[in-house]
Amino acid sequence: MTKREDILEKATFAGGCFWCMAKPFKEMEGVKDVVAGYTGGHKRNPAYDEVYSGTTGHYGRI
Repeated sequence: MTKREDILEKATFAGGCFWCMAKPFKEMEGVKDVVAGYTGGHKRNPAYDEVYSGTTGHYGRI
């Protein structure tokens, strides 16, 4: 039988400044890892300038 503490679940959150959002989650009890990034798009791990150029399909442009 698996203990509830051994089960990992994934959650995705979106917000303005993802660096600002990461810190509170990192400090929460039970959170194993926090990864900041962009939502959507077709390029894996795009750089800031690439996203804001509008060529990757990621959300992030205003």
